Amino acid sequence: MALSVSEYIRRFTVRIRSVPGGAVAILMGTAVITTFSAVLILSVGADSAKSTNVQEIEPVAITAVPDPGGSADPPTAIPRTEMALGSPSKTSPERNHESLTETISKEESELEPGAKLLVSALVDSVAAPEPTLPSNLAHPPDSVAYPGEVSTNKIVPPAWRRFAVAIPETAIAQPMVALVIDDLGHNAAEVNRVTALTGPLTLAFLPYVENLSESTETARTAGHELLLHLPMEPENQDQDPGPNALVTSTSETELLRRLEWNLSRFEGYVGVNNHMGSRFTREHDLMESVLQILHSRGLLFLDSRTTHLSVGASVAKAIDLPTAERDVFIDHIIDPVHVRSKLTELEAVAASRGHAVGIGHPHSVTVDELVQWLPTLKSRGFSLVPISTIAALTSGRALPAAAKLPYLSESTPVLEPPDFSPQALAPVAPAN
Repeated sequence: MALSVSEYIRRFTVRIRSVPGGAVAILMGTAVITTFSAVLILSVGADSAKSTNVQEIEPVAITAVPDPGGSADPPTAIPRTEMALGSPSKTSPERNHESLTETISKEESELEPGAKLLVSALVDSVAAPEPTLPSNLAHPPDSVAYPGEVSTNKIVPPAWRRFAVAIPETAIAQPMVALVIDDLGHNAAEVNRVTALTGPLTLAFLPYVENLSESTETARTAGHELLLHLPMEPENQDQDPGPNALVTSTSETELLRRLEWNLSRFEGYVGVNNHMGSRFTREHDLMESVLQILHSRGLLFLDSRTTHLSVGASVAKAIDLPTAERDVFIDHIIDPVHVRSKLTELEAVAASRGHAVGIGHPHSVTVDELVQWLPTLKSRGFSLVPISTIAALTSGRALPAAAKLPYLSESTPVLEPPDFSPQALAPVAPAN
């Protein structure tokens, strides 16, 4: 007895799901089905058209694949950049095509006349070529293969995962606090004192200071996460954000030149937060241009919110860039009593919402208070986490696990695929 097209499509859908890349093929196949419906009706005749029942085809649910840079159980809503290629596999598109063709070959003879045209289109869609990464990007976006390496699926995680600090699995079961220390790099003694604090902290280095390579490497070795503290134009024109700051009065060409200069100053950072910027972060189009560049490099963005009019976080979310926002400035007033009260406020936000982001500076008063406060967090029911953890959770992404890979510089060419098994991705506690 000949199979109807609708029954064949049902069987085809079940089988194609078992083939790597099959979800994409189902999506493409749904469009093909619509296009070929009229052709099939004409080709098999009026009686055959009734039996095939091609007028109604049930929508096919697409199963999202796990994010290679995250955990074995990704969140329900997976952003488009993290499911573009699916999970790493040694099976090439050609093998997918051959496997599927062999699986369905036994039933081809049972198809009604005219249905083979539809089947051929669906099977061919499985072997669609995968996208590759432009060679001029220093940081690849999530799960994209390097040029010329698609067939072997050699990948490098994006920077915000690649340079992330791993956290214990138990950390997300408690209210989480991420503490960022801004304006680092001016003074070596300040850097040394901050890096000696209980971590993991998130340390934001200015791009125009000296000895950045040594300072940032020391901070990473101490177990802290890094941000590039990007100078932006403040509302108060008497304040100087520093050389090569992003300002609203420059041309697009000059703006991009300054941005590239800043981003090139050191390696190993997970993302960017704004230094000053109360004027610049209000400009939607300018912020979108900047954040698109960060997106292309696989970075995250922390909106320091130096003004309540900032559009940084909203623009970042609109373009699917991992992002977080500052909740509390802990040392806007440099006074021990004020700092302690702001740390208490930070805890209250975390307890209420589940997470909070605080920003401070390397003032002696601030560091003195942190020496006392940081070691007590765990015993009082809070987890100290890096900013990448908060950005992942608030952006609907799986937690970074790439920090357990060896340190990589931006010049690292191509890596063999890491082990993405659940056992390999299980969080590990930082070394003592």
